[in-house]
Amino acid sequence: MNAEIITIGGELLSGLVVDTNSAFLGKELAKIGVQVDFRTSIADVKEHMAFALEQALSRAKVVIITGGLGPTHDDITKKTLVEFFDTELVQDEKALEMVKDRFLRFGYKKMPESNFEQALVPKSAKVIYNGAGTAQGSHFTENGVDIFSVPGVPREMRWMFDNYIRDFLDSKTENVIAYRTLKTAGVGESLLWEILGDSNELFPNLEVASLPHAFGVDVRFKAKTKTQDEANALLDQAEKIILEKVGKNVFAKDEESLPQTIVRICKEQNLKIALAESCTGGLIAKLLTDFSGSSEIFWGGVNSYSNESKVKFLGVKPETLEELGAVSEEVVTQMAKGILEISEADYGIAVTGISGPTGGTEEKPVGTTWISVASRNGIKVKKFNFLFDRDDNRIRAANNALEMLRREITGI
Repeated sequence: MNAEIITIGGELLSGLVVDTNSAFLGKELAKIGVQVDFRTSIADVKEHMAFALEQALSRAKVVIITGGLGPTHDDITKKTLVEFFDTELVQDEKALEMVKDRFLRFGYKKMPESNFEQALVPKSAKVIYNGAGTAQGSHFTENGVDIFSVPGVPREMRWMFDNYIRDFLDSKTENVIAYRTLKTAGVGESLLWEILGDSNELFPNLEVASLPHAFGVDVRFKAKTKTQDEANALLDQAEKIILEKVGKNVFAKDEESLPQTIVRICKEQNLKIALAESCTGGLIAKLLTDFSGSSEIFWGGVNSYSNESKVKFLGVKPETLEELGAVSEEVVTQMAKGILEISEADYGIAVTGISGPTGGTEEKPVGTTWISVASRNGIKVKKFNFLFDRDDNRIRAANNALEMLRREITGI
């Protein structure tokens, strides 16, 4: 069974709002064996909407439309669908009571007149009641195609998918589509596949996608089978092959990120981390503390952006800064030793570099970065030349620092 997603709203086309709905729907539909073949984004224009719907009905068995169900003048999805399917709007008493109740619970004495329209639903469609907002969804059926119209607000769209659409479609699908992603670091795409070999020969019954990122490559497998057990068996075998060939580069699978991996490993081994950040400006600390429970493993850090702070807080020698500059092996070594000395941490990470776009020289061009990982047993220092723009350099520096830490902790 295949699907098309139609997203409605000029704000999506202009870039003012990022379309997270399509990513969610694509991932969740795949879990129940529905493959998204098309995605269309259009402005709030009736003619465009009708044309997009005609196209979708000719090539998909499932169509999910997001957006345009609010009470304002530019929300025209419901009216367009009524006209397209030659039906009419009728008041739904359950929907009306749900909308009224929601406003009362939020402290309104009276529901705004404009919101009465949100209790009007297409007569020929099944109502998808909204447990997370006021705009009701609709489920049309036309020539064997199921069309779902849901709000564009991500929270409301997800509620309708989780509480109605998922179960409905799950009961109709015959195949299972399952994914597994193995995440690697410290290896480029070309070298990775040189080591692995031909993906068609290695994984003849799977679809394989190679997804390079700032510090490695994600390898994503897709299995399409009759049962979940069959899919799991294929994915388990693929994972085994990858781990046998490049296991030291694999830091996680599926949804886990590198910072999450670090937090998990440190929790398992009861380790604490301290940071001395210069060019990353606190980014590593941010990446680690994005996740609940990071306080168990993160001692804290020094955001030593200036030379003065490196001297005052980390004990970097002024003569080293004078002779060799802040971006040097000697300085990053002293930074790592300094943060380890003043903290109660098991590992200290230090980063110093030239993020750009200014500050580079012929000897030390933009992108030059030194990273150090120190423990009570020794210190590891590595130089990187990223040579990208400022944001890229900082992201690459932060993630490579975490990858160096992972390798030190795991001993690979």
